[in-house]
Amino acid sequence: MSVHVSEQSKMPKEPHWAIIGYESQYIEGDERSRTHPGHGYPGHTMSYVSYRAFIDEAEWLKAIDALANPKYGSPKPFTAMHVVPATISTSTHVKVDVRAHA
Repeated sequence: MSVHVSEQSKMPKEPHWAIIGYESQYIEGDERSRTHPGHGYPGHTMSYVSYRAFIDEAEWLKAIDALANPKYGSPKPFTAMHVVPATISTSTHVKVDVRAHA
């Protein structure tokens, strides 16, 4: 089973396999930027990454094969990895010097 991680709550907490995809999309500029260069909102390209997490290694390997050898078109860029999430903990320490109040 794989999960498209779109928010922190969907990120697996245990070690897992992952595929990171790299994509971009061209966003057309508005009419004013086309008719009056230097004004309005010009066209631009938005780049983004996608994160797909796999619990099953065999499914991850199958997905890698499909991405590296697509039936149609050329392969899209991706990074495949084994991920071991770090455990993060915080603590607060308070120290009061009682001599400063005497």
